[in-house]
Amino acid sequence: LESPTRTLRVQAPEGIGIESKTSDISATCLKDLKLQSKEGRIWLDSEQILFRNLRTALPTSRGRSYHGIYAMCSCENGRLFLSSPEGHCQADEEIKENYNRASSSKEVVSQVA
Repeated sequence: LESPTRTLRVQAPEGIGIESKTSDISATCLKDLKLQSKEGRIWLDSEQILFRNLRTALPTSRGRSYHGIYAMCSCENGRLFLSSPEGHCQADEEIKENYNRASSSKEVVSQVA
């Protein structure tokens, strides 16, 4: 799919599938790449998920905290969640409850809370 001069949209009332059985699929853009689910989840299902070139907030010598900066934490099961950068990565009851509900329905979910 290509549109060298204008916008290209692919829409369907029930779903769109993109699959490559023998090679990679890549998406490249000049600015932002947005993945949005209005009523569901975004699934990243792989043995490895890499986040390259993430910006890192380094602690200051004065111990100053910054509003809006969190630590990304990961559970054994691969679930992702955010935590205060000053504290330890600990899942609260809401994250555990959401995981238990998802597990009982055979669904594995990664959530950034």
